[in-house]
Amino acid sequence: MEMYPTPYQVDRATSTAAATAVTLSSALVSPGSKSKLVAVLVAYSAASTASITITLDSAAGADYDVRLATIDLVTQQWGVYTPDQKIPLGPGDRITVTAPAGAAGAFGRIMIYTEPEFAVSVNPLTYAGSRGYNHGDD
Repeated sequence: MEMYPTPYQVDRATSTAAATAVTLSSALVSPGSKSKLVAVLVAYSAASTASITITLDSAAGADYDVRLATIDLVTQQWGVYTPDQKIPLGPGDRITVTAPAGAAGAFGRIMIYTEPEFAVSVNPLTYAGSRGYNHGDD
């Protein structure tokens, strides 16, 4: 079964050993392009108590870096950050997520979802038509 394309870029990182911290930075936004932060997902393999920080690292320098959010897990296995509006990222910007070590024996995983400026919503009917499945010509 063919899947419809997703307009999102997903950066992923998983801790390499149980009960170790994980830090992930999204790919740098390429020169001459823009992107938007859509969501951040942090998951542990077991319930954990941790404070995960999400920071916009600005290409303009440390004075312009912004802590966007803190996800506080209280004996939870996962947390999500979705901004009220997609956060614009300029050339050279990146999102950094730091997840401290979880519960004993727990592995951590981070996923950062960004949307390139050129991405558009995909209408399945338009998409199917562009692939040669134009049902009007049957």
